Amino acid sequence: MNTNQLVSSWYDEFGTMIFTYILMNTKDYYLAEDILQEVFIKAYKNYDSYQSNSSFKTWIFKIAQNTTIDFMRKKNVLKYYIELTLNERDTKPLPEQMLQLKEEEMQLYHAIQTLKLHFRQVILLRKIKGFSTIETAEILNWSESKVKSNLKRGLVELRKGLVEGGFEYEGI
Repeated sequence: MNTNQLVSSWYDEFGTMIFTYILMNTKDYYLAEDILQEVFIKAYKNYDSYQSNSSFKTWIFKIAQNTTIDFMRKKNVLKYYIELTLNERDTKPLPEQMLQLKEEEMQLYHAIQTLKLHFRQVILLRKIKGFSTIETAEILNWSESKVKSNLKRGLVELRKGLVEGGFEYEGI
């Protein structure tokens, strides 16, 4: 398999999952596209450093996590979030994407967006992307107990946000 085919296969398999993860963290569609491109460039350039002691999926999500954090560190984080809230109409998914989401999914999406970053990250990785506690700890550079406690607290906050928004779902 040549290098173009290799990167293309990674993108086909993981691109959508990684993109939605980045989008949920940045709240900016176009920024998420840019970061996604950077993730695959970094994965390609650093493929020789991949060690099979973790899954490839975990490895590439760790790159996505670190690339997203690096971007947010480069930019003044407080200024970044102020921009997001002041320009909310620019950070919502595009109309075509919003039509694809069901009403319940939109409520969940908005409730997740209101969470603190560390809660949002762990919920996205564990509950939405399906990573194990160990894989999530590896991606976030946290201990397993920190993943578990933040997941528990994050889910409590998510439930509160959903109930306050008039949505109730027993499965969350």
